[in-house]
Order: sequence, then structure tokens, then C-alpha cells
Amino acid sequence: MTTRTRIIGLVVCGLAWLGVNPASATSYVWNYAGGDNWNNTARWNPTGYPQSAGDIATFAGQVGYALALNVSPSIATFNVQDSGAWTWSGANTLTAGTAFNYGSTGTSTFSSVLSGAMPLSVSAGTLNLNNNANAFSGGIAIKGGTLVAAL
Repeated sequence: MTTRTRIIGLVVCGLAWLGVNPASATSYVWNYAGGDNWNNTARWNPTGYPQSAGDIATFAGQVGYALALNVSPSIATFNVQDSGAWTWSGANTLTAGTAFNYGSTGTSTFSSVLSGAMPLSVSAGTLNLNNNANAFSGGIAIKGGTLVAAL
């Protein structure tokens, strides 16, 4: 057994001991020129959809569309990095455990419930949070742009 193999084995064992499964985290990018349901596996790259605690959901390179949050995913990170005007709606909850990063230069609306211990960061454009039941606790950072929140 080589030293490299031993080190990799120790790292994997250590992560397993901590309860981290490195194979379970997937980075998904919305890959459809249109709106649809969050859990439509054909609209994400790679095929599937962000739903697990380690997953990352990214909206980039699009003009912005309406998405129905028809499930309640519990993911790590939510990223918006484009010039689009997005709308996320539905009676479900998006839980982000690590970060919610809004960097679109457009005006977008998040009407579903936003939850989690993540910080919410706005770096460009305008993000409207239209649900007064939001329950995130990681703080808010306005680095640029505007955040409008329902009370």
C-alpha cells in the first residue's frame, strides 16, 4: 500500500467518523431556458436536482425564469450569478445550511419560505423576500444591491 493510498483512506475514514459523506455532495446548475418545477431532474446539470444537505444549487448564465419550489429541499448552498430576473414560489421551504448568495444584476423574487442557519448575502441587483415566515438565522450581508423583505 502506498503512502498516498493510506492518506486517502485516512481522510475518508475521518470524514465518515465525522458523519460527512464526500460522495453525497453534488453541485447542480439550472440548465434550462425556461421555468419549471424545482424537482424536474431534466432541467439540472448533472441530471437530478439539489435536495441533500451537501448539494449546491446554482442559477447562472440565464435570463431568469419562474421556478416552482414544489418540494422542500435541504441543501448546503443556493447561488444566483447572472443578470436574470428570477421568481421562486410555492408553499414549500428551501433550507440552506451553508450560504444563500444572490448576485444577479436583475430583480428577483423569492416567495417560498427560506430557512436555515446560513448567512444571506446580496451582492448585486434586487432580491425581494416575499414571505414573512422566513426563518433563517445566519445573518444578512448587503455587499451591493438591495434586499427587500416582507415583515
